Amino acid sequence: MRAEELVARFPFTGAPADGDDWRLLQSEITEAIRRGDEAFLLELHARSERHPLLQGWPHQSAFRALAMIQSPDVLRRFLERAKNPPKSELHTSIQPLADAPARNLGALLAYAQDDAMLERELEWFGPEPPLQDLFACWIQERAVRGSEVGRSPFVTAFWERLPSSHPLAVLPLHTVPLEEKCVRTSTRRYDTLGNWFDFEGANWSRGGSPGTWTTGAKELTCDARVMASVLSEEALAPNAMWEGRVFKLDRAPLRVEALSLFSLGLECLGAAPPPKARANTAHEVMSLLLQLGTGGGAYVAARSAAWGRLLAWRSLRALTGAATSSSLEEIGTLAEQCQWAQFESESDWFNHVVIDVGLVCLRPSGEVAVLAMTDSD
Repeated sequence: MRAEELVARFPFTGAPADGDDWRLLQSEITEAIRRGDEAFLLELHARSERHPLLQGWPHQSAFRALAMIQSPDVLRRFLERAKNPPKSELHTSIQPLADAPARNLGALLAYAQDDAMLERELEWFGPEPPLQDLFACWIQERAVRGSEVGRSPFVTAFWERLPSSHPLAVLPLHTVPLEEKCVRTSTRRYDTLGNWFDFEGANWSRGGSPGTWTTGAKELTCDARVMASVLSEEALAPNAMWEGRVFKLDRAPLRVEALSLFSLGLECLGAAPPPKARANTAHEVMSLLLQLGTGGGAYVAARSAAWGRLLAWRSLRALTGAATSSSLEEIGTLAEQCQWAQFESESDWFNHVVIDVGLVCLRPSGEVAVLAMTDSD
């Protein structure tokens, strides 16, 4: 079907298009990717921009589909266009986000193109803007997939020249031990609307029992926003709430899940029945943080494993109390030495809609960190 015929099925005004027409549109885009039909996608992209019903995801999908065609020539032309992406790419479903194209397109490129294509384009375009953010996301997306991108001289040269002020520059080009199992067991789903991961072990708390261990506790200062990094980016999760607290216990319980969270005076618990808690491993916690960071909140507005990785490690560092200068390997080692638990509460503080998370970390020092997060659409 020609792009002109496909667009003609959608009325400019009046009743909304039939559901079968929407499914046909997505099917035609998928088929165009399979046959490498750049001309069809470019025409669909141009025509949908002028159509009031198609200016949203159809317009985006036609452009993003170009990133998934496995042709060196098509890819080169796509990256030239990506230097000045369509305005629709600069927005999440919530509000503008300057690097949204890099996050979304980098994810699709990492899924659809192999490391040889990445090296070829790095050699051609080099490390300078305006594709710097996109290449950084593309590289980290490949790393999260377990690819050995660090062995490429073009990738390492790019990473060495990436400004130290770039948020992703702190991430290594390889996975660290705490991530490896998460990456090996992750499942990946994608379409031209985005790209996202499901990490094994990233399950919300279920079961457990109320803790009864009580002891004296002195509250310490902490940065709750950093602790909640996986859900505190306003452009992606504007409805999110979080509470992060750290306490020095007079006596530490033998099992962290036995601690009475009520005794800590947490705002998120209110006057609800005692929360139920169950023990977790550091791997399960890391999987959960990667899932939250990658998803981008309840609106899943900028699905990015590159940024998800960064935000997960920021949250984990704050939860474990690791020094700001700690490497990912050091943070991971400390996380393995901590005791972990998830808790769930019937409190009205939680939205009980999409995302409700409660984490407790008992540090080797005897300090306990508590993080509660909730989000809704």
